[in-house]
Amino acid sequence: MFNAEYNPFGKRLAELEATDLEKLRQVSEGWYIEYKSALPTPNKVAKAVAAFANTYGGWLFIGIEEAQNRQRTAGGFPGLDATKIAGEDERLRNSIAANIFPTPYFETKHIYGSTDATLPPSRAVIVIFVPRSSETPHIHSDGRIYRRVGDQSDPKHEVDPYQVQKLSARKADLESKVEERLALAPPLPQGERGLSLVDVIIRPRPWGERLPDHELTYEDFYDVMANDSVMPISNCFTSPYGFIGRQSAGEVQLEYNAVWQYHHDGLSLVTMPLLHFSENSPPDKHLQYLQYYSQGPAYLSEYEKRGLKGYPVIDLNWLLAFLTGVIKKHAVIENKSKLPPPYEAKLRIRNTSRVVPFLGVKSYLDFIGKSGIPFITTADLQFPPGRGFSQLAAASDTEAIDPVGINVGVLFALALNCVGIPIHVSGIDGGDGAKLNEVVNITAEAKNVQNIINGQTG
Repeated sequence: MFNAEYNPFGKRLAELEATDLEKLRQVSEGWYIEYKSALPTPNKVAKAVAAFANTYGGWLFIGIEEAQNRQRTAGGFPGLDATKIAGEDERLRNSIAANIFPTPYFETKHIYGSTDATLPPSRAVIVIFVPRSSETPHIHSDGRIYRRVGDQSDPKHEVDPYQVQKLSARKADLESKVEERLALAPPLPQGERGLSLVDVIIRPRPWGERLPDHELTYEDFYDVMANDSVMPISNCFTSPYGFIGRQSAGEVQLEYNAVWQYHHDGLSLVTMPLLHFSENSPPDKHLQYLQYYSQGPAYLSEYEKRGLKGYPVIDLNWLLAFLTGVIKKHAVIENKSKLPPPYEAKLRIRNTSRVVPFLGVKSYLDFIGKSGIPFITTADLQFPPGRGFSQLAAASDTEAIDPVGINVGVLFALALNCVGIPIHVSGIDGGDGAKLNEVVNITAEAKNVQNIINGQTG
């Protein structure tokens, strides 16, 4: 569902049928509607899409002619050749992506004719829906900013500096809302310096304009959180934005627990701890426990050789299991909320100043043997940097892909980038299956090490 100002059909784009087009005989061109009887040049379509995104959003119908009356409603449905519609749609999509910066979100639908509809069976209409964008201004490749103006059918380039400023302010407002949500992440426990906190924020794209068709109830949220063997979370309660789930002591082997915040606009903010180990830490976080990893002794030797004794070591070996739990849970939330992809994500790691990372795989030991151990000097890290997000993969009707596996890999790569570890070290870039298997298996080692810690200090 879109937070759209106008929908002439009262139903979702995906649900439209040929008989629905009859409603357009009562709908005039203007702010939200544009009719094209024949296929325009891809460049003109890009201008129309940019203008809708920069204004209030709207609908572009290709294959519908304007009535010859003062109302400028839909007058006829000549359609396009149905056998060529897929190729034309791809050409338009490529043009939109190539000619608008940044590319706005849009959806297309092919409506094929039928014997019981005005549109003949051999013809089809392309519908392009563009929601109002918060990532404005969207600039055309000709260097101009286009907007819809009143009841004019063609977009006009904006020359008023005030209107351009308003478009920039719309984007700034979105970015400030992201900062507000990130500020809701649980703070570091007072006086606690022996851990870092990882925040993963996942939101629908476009955020704020595309909303769930089903607003999750408390029971829905609890069911998603609790019924999961990978990342069980049973301590659930409400919040002003939606719901919060917190792992209880019996559900996790670590003393600090993951927190999942779900907001009714489809955004999730998930936080988990990564422990620091050092010689000056309490017994349960003493550096000696890293020796129980298969690559631990070699790492500790390199750690001493590089003159890093005294600096805390951030243990990354729980991270892959955490990210796997996040992506799997989020896939269930997508289904229950009826808010399908696309989604985008950002990862942040807090309290990282003057720490060094440890990943218990041989490829990392090979890397630090050549390049040294990364030394983090920044208190808070995030990737993508600034206010950017990375788009997550979605299941495809044409490609056999595993979106869960791909997205876990994307988030893990973001985390490694944050702490100075190149992606090729993990094998996630597809270059080395053996490396990837070693990373996947590190979770079992992390559990064994934690069991040793619990047994000796519990």
